[in-house]
Amino acid sequence: MNLEVDMGNTRFKWRLSEHQEVIARGGIANTKILGEESFDSVFACLDGRQPVSVGVASVSSKYSGYFDSWCQKKLKLTPRYFDVSKCDFGVVNGYSHIEQMGIDRWLAMLAAYSQSKDEACLVVDCGSACTVDMIMSGGQHLGGYIVPGLQLMREALFRDTDRVKLDAIDGGGLFPGKTTQDAVSSGLWVMLLGAVNLSLERLSQQGVDNLYIVFTGGDGKHLSGLFNQQLLASSHNQIVSRVEFKAELVLDGVSLLLSKA
Repeated sequence: MNLEVDMGNTRFKWRLSEHQEVIARGGIANTKILGEESFDSVFACLDGRQPVSVGVASVSSKYSGYFDSWCQKKLKLTPRYFDVSKCDFGVVNGYSHIEQMGIDRWLAMLAAYSQSKDEACLVVDCGSACTVDMIMSGGQHLGGYIVPGLQLMREALFRDTDRVKLDAIDGGGLFPGKTTQDAVSSGLWVMLLGAVNLSLERLSQQGVDNLYIVFTGGDGKHLSGLFNQQLLASSHNQIVSRVEFKAELVLDGVSLLLSKA
């Protein structure tokens, strides 16, 4: 059994897997991690099951010390923190300085490509930030885009304008809003879709005619639904073979790297 961990900017997520079957999973908001003892409740549902290894994708080291100590005391294991590489599982990293890339992006790309059946991939991770990465069918990463996520954009509007104030972002659609609430809610989603659609255009220009698009992240499910709505009327709909939402794409990447350890 492997304990797979995604230590993100806002949430700590985990799952226990054996032979590609998920046995248990859970998570906690980072703000609720107050110390090493917080992980006793986080992992209460392990119920005595003992993993043989712990793999971690971490973009925030703030709580890693607590987690490392808990693992060593309770599991007698030292977590393995993964780094971005130049090439793995058929994907060739397009970055010239790979240390600048977040491990969550890299693992999401590895997982998506491994599930793509050698199709070109568009990987959209919509969390605290929204990242969009393009991979050709041969595994070459073309690069991508990073834009603020929904909450960051909302907070910027709230902070830097006097009259654009809203308590929360509604589900939002693609139609122009006729109230400030609706205009902001729709507008933020449209901005994110713009990055996805531009990436789709780039891949089309590269001659891609069989594209797998995968969404992940906290806001990825809703964004994938909006994308599907407008894809029907898009000139690029014929090159898209399938669109999926994978809630645990980063953890799928952790699983891949643990499999070759």
